Amino acid sequence: MEQINNQEQPEWPPPGYTEHFIKRCEIYLNSLSGAAKSFESVTCRPVDEEGIFGWQFEQGVTEHPWNEEGSLEFGLAYLEHMIGQGFYVAYAVSEKDSGYVHLKAWEDEDEEPAWPEDNQIVLFAIWQPMQYQA
Repeated sequence: MEQINNQEQPEWPPPGYTEHFIKRCEIYLNSLSGAAKSFESVTCRPVDEEGIFGWQFEQGVTEHPWNEEGSLEFGLAYLEHMIGQGFYVAYAVSEKDSGYVHLKAWEDEDEEPAWPEDNQIVLFAIWQPMQYQA
């Protein structure tokens, strides 16, 4: 353990944390991929363009720079990026337009954005950042 101000500090990340984080992220993203298989294709779009500017800025070298919506790959990249930045994220799969995925991201101190008016949402899933307690 490292010492700061003569106090022992826990190891960061703790043993197994990174592997657990990767596994959780994989399960979450695979759940969206599995749901999307019910449709020929899906359109993914952040709710009210939530967090889109920073994401677009940081994703400018990918296949979808500055796009406000895109395919499943777009949605997965958005969610994975926001998860990596420590955000809460969520997706809602809708039968609207033969396959639509609403995406949203928010920080811990912010209120969760509302889902849009869409009575064809069939499921949603929320990612909560992992908490570490020493």
